Amino acid sequence: MPTIAWQGGGWRSVRGCLAWASLAVLLAALAPRSLAGQDERVEVWPEVDVWVQLSPAWKLYFVAAVSRAREVDYTEALLGGHLDYRFNRHLSARLGYRFLWAPSEIGDSTVYTEHRPLAEATARAYPGLGVVLLDRNRFDLRVIDGETSWRYRNRVRAERTFFFSGARSLNPYGMVEFGYDSRFDVFNRIRLQVGAEVQFSRRVMLDTYYVRQWDDYSSVPRLNALGFALNLTY
Repeated sequence: MPTIAWQGGGWRSVRGCLAWASLAVLLAALAPRSLAGQDERVEVWPEVDVWVQLSPAWKLYFVAAVSRAREVDYTEALLGGHLDYRFNRHLSARLGYRFLWAPSEIGDSTVYTEHRPLAEATARAYPGLGVVLLDRNRFDLRVIDGETSWRYRNRVRAERTFFFSGARSLNPYGMVEFGYDSRFDVFNRIRLQVGAEVQFSRRVMLDTYYVRQWDDYSSVPRLNALGFALNLTY
C-alpha cells in the first residue's frame, strides 16, 4: 500500500475517486433484485478501504462495503477493522474482526447478523520481470445468528505494477480463491477475480475488478460481480 503524502493534484484525484464510488453506489442501488433460488446473478460491490500506516511494519486497515448478499437474497453490509504486520518482503500477517448484517429489502428490520473474527498469513514471491506472486491463507470464525462455524480460504494472486510520473501507477492482477466451509465439510466455493489498481497519488487508489464465483451450496450457485474499492491511506 502507498505511504503518507498529499500532492497538489490530490484533491482532483479524490474528487475523481469519489465520483467513481458514487457511481458504484448508484449502480448497486439499481442492480436487479433477483428471486431466491435463481441459478445466476449479477451484482455490484462498492467498497471503501482506509489504511493507517503506524510504522514501516505495522498498519491498521478498515473496510466498509455494501453488496447483494452472497448466500441469501438480501442486500448485505459489512464493517471491519484489522491490524497488519509485515515480517519482511516475503511474509505478512493480519488479525481482524468484521460485522455483517442484511437489512430487509422491504423494511429496516435486520434479517441476519454475523460476527467474523479472522486471521490470515500471506507469503510473497518475486519470480522476476516485476511480477509478484502472493499466497494468502485465511481462517474465518463465523457466528451467524448465534450459530458458530468456520471457513478456510486459500487465495493465489499474480500482479505486475507499472509506474508512471509522480506517485501514479497501474497494477493489473488476477487471482483464484478456494473456500472450505465447515457447515458443509467440503471445499464449496471457487472464485476467480481479475482487476486493476490505479494509483492516483500516494494517498488515493481505486481498485476496479470483475469476479466470477461458483458455489453449489449457495442460494445463487453462479455469481458475476463488478467491484469498486476506493483506498485511502493516512
